[in-house]
Amino acid sequence: MTLPTRELHCRDRRLTLGRQPLIVGILNVTDDSFFDGGQHNSLPAAVSHARLLIAEGASVIDVGGQSTRPGYVEVGPDEEIRRVVPVIRELVRHTAVPISIDTYQPAVARAALEAGAHIVNDIHGLQRDPAMASVIAESGAAAILMHNDPSFRETPGDVIEKIKTFLARISELHALGYPLLLGVSRKSVISHVLDLPPDERLEGTLALTALAVSQGVQLHRVHDVLANHRAALMAASLRDAR
Repeated sequence: MTLPTRELHCRDRRLTLGRQPLIVGILNVTDDSFFDGGQHNSLPAAVSHARLLIAEGASVIDVGGQSTRPGYVEVGPDEEIRRVVPVIRELVRHTAVPISIDTYQPAVARAALEAGAHIVNDIHGLQRDPAMASVIAESGAAAILMHNDPSFRETPGDVIEKIKTFLARISELHALGYPLLLGVSRKSVISHVLDLPPDERLEGTLALTALAVSQGVQLHRVHDVLANHRAALMAASLRDAR
């Protein structure tokens, strides 16, 4: 199965999708992210880590200044802007890959886009604040829209079955006509099977990346770029040979 190629326009930068799976490297400039909180808070540390992720195979860097781990506390748009804008501005100047802002706040998205960001990654899929869609549309940026279902929290007994169904039938989402991105890196869905803390979920992440590649998912948002990049390329080679 060889996927058709297409170009994703991200303002003045482009991503070629379909030729091979692309890795979106996670860059959290937060104190409390569930896996790497506090590791890249300073501007030099953030820029250095982004450059490492690109060297390891990242085609996009996704910058986040607000943790959305279970039980997270909002820091507010002003603090989020303070965290992300200097990093985005520096990365846009000194790297060639598209830079994504991971936020659900329109004010943060607008500030990040003014700093040069190319993609807005909204975990609420433009549903939390109606202003977000117009902010993105006016900028010409690409958008990543995550499915965020509050009923998962309201009906905990059904969560695993919903996730299992989603992962097993992910290829059907191609019918939507848009590129697909999977973002399960070190997430708690892995612990439901392996019963492991975040720092021991790499192998589970790699298994999900390989499965997603085999079903044609084009973009993979991960913490561990090098390992996932290698796993994705291997899975793509087997998929295309088949």
